[in-house]
Amino acid sequence: MRKALFSALVAIVISVANGNWATAEEVVRLEKNLGGLRENVEVITDKFGIPHIYAKDEADAMFALGYVHARDRLWQMDFSRRAAQGRLAEVVGPDALEHDAFVRTIGLNRLADASAERVKNHPGLYRNLVAYSWGVNSYIAGKMPEELPVEFRRLDYQPGPWTVADSLSIGKAMAWDLCGSLDDLYLGTLTEKLGPAVVDELFPIDRYMEIPIVPPTEDAKEPEMGVPFDSSARRAQHGAPLQRNVESAGSRNSYVGDGNDIGQRTHTPVRVEEACLDVIRMASGEIRMFGDERIIGSNNWVIDGRKSATGRPILASDPHLGFHMPCVWYAVHIRGGDLDVVGVSLPGLPIIPIGHNRNIAWGCTNTQADGTDFFIETLNEEKTQYLHEDQWKPLKVVNETIDIRGGKPLELKIMVTAHGPIMSTEGANLAMQWIGAEPDDDSLAFYLLNHAVDYDDFAVAMQTLNAPPQNFAYADTNGMIAMWVAGLFPVRKMGLGRLPVDGASGDFDWKGFIPRAETPHSASPTQHYLASANQRPSPKDYPYYLGYEWDPGYRARRINQLLSSQESITAEQMRSFQADTYDTAAASMLPRMTAACKDKFEDGSLYAQVLDIVSKWDFVTAKEKAAPAIWWKWLDKFRDLVWRDEWAAAGLYTQGEPWGHTDMNKWQPPMEVLEKMVVEEPNSKWFDDVSTKEVETLEDIASRGLREAADDLALRYGGEASAWVWGRANRLRIEHLSNNPTLGRGGQPLSGSDLTLNARGNGGDVTGGPSWRMVVDFTDLTRTTAVFPGGQSGDPTSPHYDDLIDEWIQDKYVPVFFYPRAEEFPADQIESWLALSAPIDSMEITGSETTE
Repeated sequence: MRKALFSALVAIVISVANGNWATAEEVVRLEKNLGGLRENVEVITDKFGIPHIYAKDEADAMFALGYVHARDRLWQMDFSRRAAQGRLAEVVGPDALEHDAFVRTIGLNRLADASAERVKNHPGLYRNLVAYSWGVNSYIAGKMPEELPVEFRRLDYQPGPWTVADSLSIGKAMAWDLCGSLDDLYLGTLTEKLGPAVVDELFPIDRYMEIPIVPPTEDAKEPEMGVPFDSSARRAQHGAPLQRNVESAGSRNSYVGDGNDIGQRTHTPVRVEEACLDVIRMASGEIRMFGDERIIGSNNWVIDGRKSATGRPILASDPHLGFHMPCVWYAVHIRGGDLDVVGVSLPGLPIIPIGHNRNIAWGCTNTQADGTDFFIETLNEEKTQYLHEDQWKPLKVVNETIDIRGGKPLELKIMVTAHGPIMSTEGANLAMQWIGAEPDDDSLAFYLLNHAVDYDDFAVAMQTLNAPPQNFAYADTNGMIAMWVAGLFPVRKMGLGRLPVDGASGDFDWKGFIPRAETPHSASPTQHYLASANQRPSPKDYPYYLGYEWDPGYRARRINQLLSSQESITAEQMRSFQADTYDTAAASMLPRMTAACKDKFEDGSLYAQVLDIVSKWDFVTAKEKAAPAIWWKWLDKFRDLVWRDEWAAAGLYTQGEPWGHTDMNKWQPPMEVLEKMVVEEPNSKWFDDVSTKEVETLEDIASRGLREAADDLALRYGGEASAWVWGRANRLRIEHLSNNPTLGRGGQPLSGSDLTLNARGNGGDVTGGPSWRMVVDFTDLTRTTAVFPGGQSGDPTSPHYDDLIDEWIQDKYVPVFFYPRAEEFPADQIESWLALSAPIDSMEITGSETTE
């Protein structure tokens, strides 16, 4: 989609040497007199391009943050707000229409506008947002059109004023990217074709050998509302009443629900599969600003003083997102009033999502809980009413106008029910409800977190977040550590919301959310550490259902293995853990797979050589080894051979986007399902190829997969198996947001894989992974280290456009300075010093978002 969208920008093939790009102010000392400041502000930029903002007043600090964000990332900010609000077609034309229509339909723009009104109830946060917008607009106002980044000039437009709603729209877009999901549509199609029993078996809620984020407790609390998480809930996961009157599998007039009843009410056939595919097609045109959902994962862990070498906590965080230039993150240190916080920000938002202040540190991973449901709505013939709880109710209609550069505006009519917007009317009226559409104060959670001084403050912040739900690792100067799974988690009246359901009865509506104080969390555990890697958040005795879309649990197994087996851990070891490339999936499955192939190949053959190489592997996914390349190609072929025959027999597609939040899932059952078959069930019925007369077992399918893998690798890399090193296939690729190839970066070979802690690739272009690595040692908060694959500047002529990429590739870090006063900053670490001065008649920051 992005390639088509930015055809207008591909013409921007610029020689950096020509100096055609507008450059940021890169001087040793610069002074600016800016209206909107109450008092003077100093901004020290260190040698890594990281600003350190020193102000007496917090709002002045946020003004300065807006100014430096705009100075370094203005076009990225404008792109982000337009993408979040469905306004890209205004500047790039009809190529962006599919994206804009999808965003307007789910209503991210309307949700941001509503949040901008709600945030006024929180004066401190609102004042910061207004001050930030003043800072952005001050920078824009001080630039002539020819001084703006070249993207504006090439597309012949200028950025409009920045608003509070612009900032909040970026937060809404991130919420959708991280927790919006279409998996119910795929699971519904599978259930219709394969039957609910098969789907329960192949897409289970419980995973093989899983280690939850929150350790099990002895006393499981009984739920106050909702479906308890026990075997009866599992049996009801598809909603028992929806199983009556279902037609035979494969019928286009049926769905996993009461399709006949809806058809009788409306006198029209209900073809839910058609509606599901229409929504999936519609969503395929969306640009996810934070990367494909396939690469949204993360790691974080924290140890207390009993585990560390210094007797003080150490926290590690590395969120996994899609890569692009400029980088998604912008590192900054903000000191103003009582606020003193350092970490990474999102250009466009005046908060620090991951970082530390003088008292606490935190890092977050995506929870990946099930917070999206789809409802089959019943409309009257005039499409003015819908049936809900056995009553006809007026259908709300929202009209959106999408301006299109070079064309006529598109008028979009969006029908909205109690569940949410109707996403498709092709075959069925399919409405979507997701947690991000709930009224929220999500920026407030991070505002409170940035100001927190202890665990009690942290707990308050955790109980404020709506979307996206996150797993927060925590440590503080008192020696306490914790993990909190924060956000909104729906409680359904019936069922678990894994499939499209009948919206008319109201039986499957959300009746509330898990009480915030009862979401999974742990503090000061007896094991002296806590870790999350997008695995199941809660132990099996947890009384509420959270979901099933967790990442494969191999990263979680590895970090638990490392942390549980070692004592006196140092910050340097924590950094080495982030760079760890040991593959626990291979360690579990490969010995059985190689044993199954024993005596299957002629001595001296290519296949025997390949088997020998992979049999001797130590499971470390190093770029100079051939075994990882063999393993990954073999695993891919093996998985396809196991599942493709059943999918084909049922008429299911095996192409398109993967389900869940990782491309490891593909269109197949979770990896752990296959792992259990390999380890414990070599004669499983699923190994049988239903397209043949024979009955195949693990031996047959594993050996067939190895042959296909070896043939593919030989065709690509030649007949010498030892030359098939991982780094030839697994290479970094960072595209520019405009898709201009001259502005992208990459090509370097990488160690690691999607199954290792150092989550870098699966044998192709590595377009996502650890987007920010941070280690905070409470022995000395000025010794925090971090790195990300990019640079601070969005200007390709700047030395800080890409200066951290090589550090990131080599698993190195840079210091993140945290000095309380500007005069304490080491002179040899200062690159520039910007003095922002307030005019004598400076205005007090009020509710107005501009200084006009």
